Amino acid sequence: MIRQVRGLVIATLAAAVGGVIAAATPAGETPITHVDAVAFIRAVNLQPSDLPGSQPFQGEEGSPPETAEIQHGLHCGHHGKARGAAVAAESAPLSILHLHGTKLAGEELVASSVVVMPSETLAKAEIATLASRSGRACVADDLRIPGLRSVGPHGRAYAVKVTRIPVAKTLGQEAVDLHLVARLQRSRGDPPKRVYSIEAIFRVGAADILFNTLSEWRRLPASTEARLLSLLRGRARAHVL
Repeated sequence: MIRQVRGLVIATLAAAVGGVIAAATPAGETPITHVDAVAFIRAVNLQPSDLPGSQPFQGEEGSPPETAEIQHGLHCGHHGKARGAAVAAESAPLSILHLHGTKLAGEELVASSVVVMPSETLAKAEIATLASRSGRACVADDLRIPGLRSVGPHGRAYAVKVTRIPVAKTLGQEAVDLHLVARLQRSRGDPPKRVYSIEAIFRVGAADILFNTLSEWRRLPASTEARLLSLLRGRARAHVL
């Protein structure tokens, strides 16, 4: 499953979307250039040095997701309709291999994505309803990994639990952080297997920032998640557009 992470990240954070309408910068706000947006994104996104033992995840062959695809990860904020076209957006997925001796015991993905909108007003509007019950339910539904759904009315291929983590005090009132545990039913006689996933979304200025993990190995330690989220937020505030 982890070998298909790139496609899964696109499905979770960036399912392809069309018809995004460009929006003008509101009066009184300085336009953000594409050059400035890209520089900001690369200053904020996660790097291998942020997570010991990690390396850039190459994923499946093919081009990385485009800006509109990544922006679609925010679709729950306004019922699937973007408030305007992002100036720029990039994802930074990292892979960690866990070895048992010389054998691969497990692999996990930790990724960040930064979406720079034309203005703070539009960035705020893009995720305005995420913290609501309907917004959280939408994100939770996205987090239910494609391929893990019920196999039919007479049996289930998995059991899923989604937990909301309170992050308003550290990431702002608009932020949402959901944790998923999926218990997979494997071949007859094999023990069930678990998949752990996290999706957090928050805003700093004109940037909407997404954090996503996927692992068959372990639940990402809370301290590691808190450190990486704090790192992303701190960088965004230090380089605010």
